[in-house]
Amino acid sequence: MISLVLLAASAGAVVAAGMQARAARLGLASAAHAVRRAHHVGREQRLLAEALSKLAQVDAVTEGVALGTDVVKAVHLGIASVPFSVLEAIPVTRGVTKVVRGVHDVVSHTIYGAIGLANRALGVGLKVGVAATADKKARQARVPAPKGEPGK
Repeated sequence: MISLVLLAASAGAVVAAGMQARAARLGLASAAHAVRRAHHVGREQRLLAEALSKLAQVDAVTEGVALGTDVVKAVHLGIASVPFSVLEAIPVTRGVTKVVRGVHDVVSHTIYGAIGLANRALGVGLKVGVAATADKKARQARVPAPKGEPGK
């Protein structure tokens, strides 16, 4: 009878030890997954910071081009207005000068407008490219959940 009790106690201890070992293995696997996940989260954060930096650079370049275009346009139209004003002051050349000045100004505004449009379109295209590259890198950085932990 005592031997049966000892045998039952031993069997219980073996089962308990097995359960503890299994729990320890699961805990270790979960901790290892948490470390891998933290590593990949850090990588995704670095990728996000890189993408945001590139987007800021695109904004800076497009804003710089827009400012430069505005300055050149203002200087160009300012310089061009001097001879037009002189020629408009002369009665004999006034009519033709007004027509030429009108054509000049329309063409100038059209060209500077096209430069601005191209600059904005290029900026949008670069931003789309940066976002697509960042998305691709982020997808590559993801790690699947380990077996036995669905959805984590």
